[in-house]
Amino acid sequence: MTTANLQFRPYTPEDYQTCLSIVESTVPDYFSPEDVEDFKNFMQGAPDAKMFVMELEDQPIGLGGYVMTGDEARLVYGVVHRAYHGKGYGLALILHRLNQIQIENPEAAVTLETTEVTYGFFEKLGFHVVNIEKGFYSGKFDKYEMRFDPAAAP
Repeated sequence: MTTANLQFRPYTPEDYQTCLSIVESTVPDYFSPEDVEDFKNFMQGAPDAKMFVMELEDQPIGLGGYVMTGDEARLVYGVVHRAYHGKGYGLALILHRLNQIQIENPEAAVTLETTEVTYGFFEKLGFHVVNIEKGFYSGKFDKYEMRFDPAAAP
C-alpha cells in the first residue's frame, strides 16, 4: 500500500451516493442488503457522527467515522470499496479514526460492532470481544461487540 496519495477529509452530504456505492460493493461478503438499508438510515439521521471519506488520488475508496459520547467513542461504518480490499487501506482508515479520537479525547475507550468475518482484524489492533450474538445481522452474520481501552493498553 502506498499512502503518499491517500487522504482523509470530512464527509459531506454530496458524498452520500459515492459512499453508498462503496458500502454496496461489499454485499454479500461483508454486508447484507438489510445492512445497506441500515446505512442509508444512519447517514440520514446521525448528525453527531464524525464521518470521513478516504481518497486515493482524489478518488473516494472508503469511509468511516465515530460517535463520541462522554468518554467513549463508537466506531461506525469502516468500509473500503471491494476493489481495494487486502491492500492495507482498512488499516489506514481505522488508524485515522483512532488518531482523531485520540486528539478529541485521549482517555476515550473505543467500541465497535463487527462480524465473524472481520473481528480478527480488530483483535490484532488490541480490541477484545465483549459479546457475541449469533445470527444478529439478517440471520447471516454474528455480531461481535468489541472494545479497546487506552488505559489498559501496554
